[in-house]
Amino acid sequence: MVKTTQGNDEDCNNFYAASAAPLSAHRTHSAPTGSGRPSAFGPYRVLRLIGGGGAGWIYLCRTGDGSRVAVKVAGPAAGIECLRRESAACAAISHPNVVRVVGSYWVTPSPYLALEYIDGQSFRQLVQANGPIPARLAAEYGRQTACGLSNLHAAGWVHRDIKPSNLMCTRTGQVKLIDFGAAARVDAADNPSTGWGSVLYLAPELARRPNLTDPRSDVYGLGAVLYYLLTGRSPSPAGTDAGLFLWALTADARPAPRLGRRVPAELAMAVRRMLAPDPAHRHPSAAAVAEVLSRWQKATSRQPK
Repeated sequence: MVKTTQGNDEDCNNFYAASAAPLSAHRTHSAPTGSGRPSAFGPYRVLRLIGGGGAGWIYLCRTGDGSRVAVKVAGPAAGIECLRRESAACAAISHPNVVRVVGSYWVTPSPYLALEYIDGQSFRQLVQANGPIPARLAAEYGRQTACGLSNLHAAGWVHRDIKPSNLMCTRTGQVKLIDFGAAARVDAADNPSTGWGSVLYLAPELARRPNLTDPRSDVYGLGAVLYYLLTGRSPSPAGTDAGLFLWALTADARPAPRLGRRVPAELAMAVRRMLAPDPAHRHPSAAAVAEVLSRWQKATSRQPK
Protein backbone atom coordinates (compact mmCIF):
# COMPACT_ATOMS: atom_id res chain seq x y z
CA MET A 1 0.00 0.00 0.00
CA VAL A 2 1.23 3.49 -0.80
CA LYS A 3 0.31 6.54 1.23
CA THR A 4 -0.13 9.45 -1.16
CA THR A 5 -1.17 13.06 -1.22
CA GLN A 6 -2.53 15.08 -4.07
CA GLY A 7 -3.67 18.62 -4.75
CA ASN A 8 -4.05 20.89 -1.72
CA ASP A 9 -2.98 18.15 0.67
CA GLU A 10 0.61 18.87 -0.36
CA ASP A 11 0.56 22.01 1.76
CA CYS A 12 -0.10 19.95 4.90
CA ASN A 13 3.66 19.33 4.97
CA ASN A 14 4.56 22.98 4.45
CA PHE A 15 4.95 23.87 8.10
CA TYR A 16 7.76 26.38 8.05
CA ALA A 17 6.84 29.35 5.86
CA ALA A 18 6.51 32.67 7.61
CA SER A 19 4.51 34.05 4.72
CA ALA A 20 2.33 30.98 4.22
CA ALA A 21 -1.42 31.40 4.26
CA PRO A 22 -3.20 29.77 7.22
CA LEU A 23 -3.36 26.04 6.70
CA SER A 24 -6.66 25.46 8.49
CA ALA A 25 -8.34 24.82 5.14
CA HIS A 26 -6.07 21.84 4.58
CA ARG A 27 -6.42 20.14 7.96
CA THR A 28 -7.73 16.64 8.24
CA HIS A 29 -7.68 16.58 12.05
CA SER A 30 -8.53 19.33 14.51
CA ALA A 31 -5.68 21.09 16.28
CA PRO A 32 -5.90 22.12 19.93
CA THR A 33 -7.52 25.55 20.28
CA GLY A 34 -8.30 28.00 23.05
CA SER A 35 -7.44 26.74 26.51
CA GLY A 36 -6.49 23.36 25.02
CA ARG A 37 -3.63 24.84 22.99
CA PRO A 38 -0.23 24.31 24.61
CA SER A 39 1.52 27.41 25.93
CA ALA A 40 5.01 25.94 25.75
CA PHE A 41 7.04 22.89 24.76
CA GLY A 42 9.84 22.66 27.29
CA PRO A 43 11.96 25.80 26.80
CA TYR A 44 10.02 26.86 23.69
CA ARG A 45 7.17 29.32 24.30
CA VAL A 46 4.32 28.97 21.81
CA LEU A 47 3.53 32.07 19.74
CA ARG A 48 1.00 30.61 17.33
CA LEU A 49 -0.03 27.54 15.39
CA ILE A 50 1.49 27.63 11.89
CA GLY A 51 -0.44 24.68 10.49
CA GLY A 52 -0.50 20.97 9.93
CA GLY A 53 -2.80 18.01 9.55
CA GLY A 54 -2.91 14.30 10.20
CA ALA A 55 0.87 14.02 9.98
CA GLY A 56 1.41 16.52 12.76
CA TRP A 57 1.17 20.10 13.97
CA ILE A 58 3.74 22.86 13.78
CA TYR A 59 3.91 25.74 16.22
CA LEU A 60 5.96 28.90 15.91
CA CYS A 61 7.79 29.22 19.19
CA ARG A 62 10.32 31.51 20.82
CA THR A 63 13.35 30.43 22.81
CA GLY A 64 14.72 32.05 25.94
CA ASP A 65 17.19 34.11 23.92
CA GLY A 66 14.42 35.46 21.68
CA SER A 67 15.10 33.39 18.57
CA ARG A 68 12.29 31.60 16.75
CA VAL A 69 11.95 27.86 16.17
CA ALA A 70 9.32 25.59 14.64
CA VAL A 71 8.13 22.87 17.02
CA LYS A 72 6.63 19.82 15.36
CA VAL A 73 4.22 17.55 17.24
CA ALA A 74 3.26 14.15 15.82
CA GLY A 75 -0.29 13.77 14.55
CA PRO A 76 -2.57 10.71 14.48
CA ALA A 77 -1.71 9.78 10.88
CA ALA A 78 2.03 9.63 11.45
CA GLY A 79 3.02 9.03 15.05
CA ILE A 80 6.26 9.34 16.91
CA GLU A 81 8.10 7.08 14.44
CA CYS A 82 7.99 9.78 11.79
CA LEU A 83 9.37 12.33 14.23
CA ARG A 84 12.18 9.99 15.21
CA ARG A 85 13.07 9.36 11.55
CA GLU A 86 13.06 13.08 10.85
CA SER A 87 15.25 13.76 13.86
CA ALA A 88 17.73 11.02 12.96
CA ALA A 89 17.97 12.01 9.29
CA CYS A 90 18.45 15.72 9.99
CA ALA A 91 20.93 15.04 12.79
CA ALA A 92 23.01 12.86 10.47
CA ILE A 93 24.23 15.89 8.52
CA SER A 94 24.84 19.59 8.88
CA HIS A 95 24.29 21.37 5.58
CA PRO A 96 22.96 24.83 4.69
CA ASN A 97 20.36 23.32 2.33
CA VAL A 98 18.85 20.98 4.93
CA VAL A 99 16.61 22.07 7.80
CA ARG A 100 18.42 21.91 11.12
CA VAL A 101 17.18 20.17 14.29
CA VAL A 102 17.66 22.33 17.38
CA GLY A 103 16.08 20.11 20.03
CA SER A 104 13.80 17.19 20.79
CA TYR A 105 11.77 15.58 23.57
CA TRP A 106 10.67 11.96 23.38
CA VAL A 107 8.77 11.40 26.62
CA THR A 108 5.10 10.54 26.11
CA PRO A 109 2.43 11.79 25.93
CA SER A 110 3.88 14.95 24.32
CA PRO A 111 7.00 14.22 22.28
CA TYR A 112 8.12 16.97 19.94
CA LEU A 113 10.86 18.00 17.54
CA ALA A 114 12.24 21.56 17.43
CA LEU A 115 13.52 22.72 14.04
CA GLU A 116 15.03 25.92 12.74
CA TYR A 117 12.36 28.35 11.64
CA ILE A 118 12.56 29.12 7.92
CA ASP A 119 11.45 32.58 6.87
CA GLY A 120 10.35 32.10 3.29
CA GLN A 121 8.06 30.23 0.93
CA SER A 122 7.80 26.73 -0.47
CA PHE A 123 8.49 26.12 -4.14
CA ARG A 124 4.82 25.38 -4.53
CA GLN A 125 3.86 28.75 -3.12
CA LEU A 126 6.39 30.51 -5.35
CA VAL A 127 4.95 28.98 -8.52
CA GLN A 128 1.35 29.47 -7.41
CA ALA A 129 2.04 33.17 -6.80
CA ASN A 130 4.27 33.90 -9.81
CA GLY A 131 3.89 31.11 -12.34
CA PRO A 132 6.87 29.24 -13.83
CA ILE A 133 10.19 30.73 -12.79
CA PRO A 134 13.11 31.69 -15.08
CA ALA A 135 15.38 28.85 -16.18
CA ARG A 136 18.54 30.20 -14.51
CA LEU A 137 16.78 30.63 -11.18
CA ALA A 138 15.24 27.15 -11.43
CA ALA A 139 18.68 25.71 -12.13
CA GLU A 140 20.11 27.46 -9.06
CA TYR A 141 17.31 26.14 -6.87
CA GLY A 142 17.85 22.68 -8.33
CA ARG A 143 21.62 22.87 -7.76
CA GLN A 144 21.16 23.81 -4.10
CA THR A 145 18.62 21.02 -3.63
CA ALA A 146 20.97 18.52 -5.25
CA CYS A 147 23.79 19.62 -2.91
CA GLY A 148 21.58 19.04 0.12
CA LEU A 149 20.47 15.65 -1.19
CA SER A 150 24.05 14.64 -1.99
CA ASN A 151 25.06 15.20 1.63
CA LEU A 152 21.96 13.38 2.87
CA HIS A 153 22.75 10.39 0.65
CA ALA A 154 26.41 10.39 1.70
CA ALA A 155 25.20 10.07 5.29
CA GLY A 156 23.23 6.95 4.32
CA TRP A 157 19.72 8.44 4.14
CA VAL A 158 17.12 8.79 1.37
CA HIS A 159 14.40 11.47 1.65
CA ARG A 160 11.74 9.64 -0.45
CA ASP A 161 9.28 12.55 -0.55
CA ILE A 162 10.83 15.24 -2.74
CA LYS A 163 8.11 17.62 -3.94
CA PRO A 164 7.55 21.40 -4.23
CA SER A 165 5.95 21.76 -0.80
CA ASN A 166 8.94 20.06 0.87
CA LEU A 167 11.43 22.60 -0.46
CA MET A 168 11.62 26.08 0.99
CA CYS A 169 13.30 29.21 -0.33
CA THR A 170 14.33 31.82 2.21
CA ARG A 171 14.11 35.55 1.60
CA THR A 172 17.84 35.52 0.73
CA GLY A 173 17.43 32.78 -1.89
CA GLN A 174 18.73 29.85 0.12
CA VAL A 175 16.97 26.53 -0.48
CA LYS A 176 16.04 24.34 2.49
CA LEU A 177 14.96 20.71 2.25
CA ILE A 178 12.31 19.94 4.88
CA ASP A 179 9.98 17.20 6.15
CA PHE A 180 11.99 14.02 6.64
CA GLY A 181 9.12 11.97 8.04
CA ALA A 182 9.34 9.52 5.14
CA ALA A 183 13.15 9.31 5.17
CA ALA A 184 14.82 5.93 5.52
CA ARG A 185 18.34 4.61 5.84
CA VAL A 186 19.78 2.86 2.82
CA ASP A 187 21.20 0.03 4.95
CA ALA A 188 18.37 -0.40 7.47
CA ALA A 189 16.40 -3.63 7.71
CA ASP A 190 13.33 -2.00 9.26
CA ASN A 191 12.49 0.71 6.73
CA PRO A 192 8.81 1.71 6.46
CA SER A 193 6.85 -0.79 4.38
CA THR A 194 4.43 1.92 3.28
CA GLY A 195 5.42 4.21 0.44
CA TRP A 196 5.12 7.93 0.99
CA GLY A 197 4.70 11.07 -1.00
CA SER A 198 2.52 12.71 -3.57
CA VAL A 199 1.79 10.52 -6.58
CA LEU A 200 2.38 13.62 -8.69
CA TYR A 201 6.10 13.39 -7.87
CA LEU A 202 6.46 9.70 -7.01
CA ALA A 203 9.31 7.78 -8.64
CA PRO A 204 7.92 4.75 -10.55
CA GLU A 205 10.06 2.29 -8.60
CA LEU A 206 8.54 3.51 -5.30
CA ALA A 207 5.08 2.77 -6.68
CA ARG A 208 6.19 -0.85 -7.22
CA ARG A 209 8.34 -1.26 -4.11
CA PRO A 210 7.16 1.12 -1.37
CA ASN A 211 9.98 0.24 1.05
CA LEU A 212 12.76 0.84 -1.52
CA THR A 213 15.60 3.12 -0.38
CA ASP A 214 17.43 4.07 -3.56
CA PRO A 215 18.96 7.58 -3.73
CA ARG A 216 18.04 7.69 -7.42
CA SER A 217 14.38 7.94 -6.35
CA ASP A 218 15.27 11.35 -4.90
CA VAL A 219 16.92 12.25 -8.22
CA TYR A 220 13.58 11.53 -9.92
CA GLY A 221 11.78 13.66 -7.32
CA LEU A 222 14.18 16.54 -7.96
CA GLY A 223 13.59 16.21 -11.69
CA ALA A 224 9.84 16.36 -11.09
CA VAL A 225 10.27 19.47 -8.94
CA LEU A 226 12.40 21.17 -11.61
CA TYR A 227 9.75 20.29 -14.18
CA TYR A 228 7.19 21.99 -11.94
CA LEU A 229 9.34 25.09 -11.46
CA LEU A 230 9.93 25.44 -15.20
CA THR A 231 6.42 24.68 -16.47
CA GLY A 232 4.06 25.37 -13.58
CA ARG A 233 2.70 21.83 -13.58
CA SER A 234 3.79 18.39 -12.41
CA PRO A 235 5.12 15.84 -14.91
CA SER A 236 2.18 13.57 -14.07
CA PRO A 237 -1.27 14.19 -15.55
CA ALA A 238 -4.11 15.47 -13.41
CA GLY A 239 -6.45 12.81 -12.09
CA THR A 240 -7.46 10.73 -9.12
CA ASP A 241 -4.92 9.14 -6.79
CA ALA A 242 -5.79 5.72 -8.23
CA GLY A 243 -5.29 6.93 -11.78
CA LEU A 244 -2.01 8.64 -10.94
CA PHE A 245 -0.77 5.56 -9.14
CA LEU A 246 -1.50 3.46 -12.23
CA TRP A 247 0.28 6.09 -14.33
CA ALA A 248 3.37 5.75 -12.10
CA LEU A 249 3.24 1.95 -12.28
CA THR A 250 3.20 2.02 -16.09
CA ALA A 251 5.82 4.74 -16.51
CA ASP A 252 8.27 2.36 -18.20
CA ALA A 253 5.98 2.30 -21.24
CA ARG A 254 6.43 6.05 -21.84
CA PRO A 255 9.37 8.40 -22.45
CA ALA A 256 10.05 11.17 -19.95
CA PRO A 257 7.73 14.14 -20.54
CA ARG A 258 8.91 17.12 -22.59
CA LEU A 259 9.17 20.60 -21.11
CA GLY A 260 8.29 22.78 -24.09
CA ARG A 261 10.25 25.25 -26.21
CA ARG A 262 10.51 27.91 -23.53
CA VAL A 263 12.99 25.83 -21.52
CA PRO A 264 16.59 25.85 -22.82
CA ALA A 265 17.38 22.58 -24.58
CA GLU A 266 20.36 21.53 -22.46
CA LEU A 267 18.51 22.18 -19.20
CA ALA A 268 15.43 20.36 -20.51
CA MET A 269 17.63 17.40 -21.43
CA ALA A 270 19.05 17.25 -17.89
CA VAL A 271 15.57 17.36 -16.34
CA ARG A 272 14.26 14.66 -18.69
CA ARG A 273 17.19 12.42 -17.73
CA MET A 274 16.31 12.85 -14.04
CA LEU A 275 12.77 11.77 -14.94
CA ALA A 276 13.83 8.59 -16.74
CA PRO A 277 11.45 5.78 -15.67
CA ASP A 278 14.38 3.38 -15.24
CA PRO A 279 16.68 4.50 -12.38
CA ALA A 280 19.68 3.14 -14.33
CA HIS A 281 19.06 5.76 -17.02
CA ARG A 282 19.02 8.74 -14.63
CA HIS A 283 21.98 10.72 -13.39
CA PRO A 284 23.79 8.32 -11.07
CA SER A 285 23.64 10.59 -8.03
CA ALA A 286 22.48 13.91 -6.66
CA ALA A 287 26.11 15.05 -6.77
CA ALA A 288 26.14 14.39 -10.52
CA VAL A 289 22.97 16.47 -10.89
CA ALA A 290 24.56 19.35 -8.96
CA GLU A 291 27.57 19.20 -11.28
CA VAL A 292 25.44 19.20 -14.44
CA LEU A 293 23.38 22.16 -13.26
CA SER A 294 26.49 24.05 -12.14
CA ARG A 295 28.11 23.57 -15.56
CA TRP A 296 24.96 24.80 -17.29
CA GLN A 297 24.85 27.86 -15.03
CA LYS A 298 28.47 28.72 -15.82
CA ALA A 299 27.93 28.27 -19.55
CA THR A 300 24.83 30.44 -19.64
CA SER A 301 26.31 33.14 -17.39
CA ARG A 302 28.65 34.00 -20.27
CA GLN A 303 25.69 34.52 -22.57
CA PRO A 304 23.86 37.86 -22.84
CA LYS A 305 20.69 38.01 -20.79
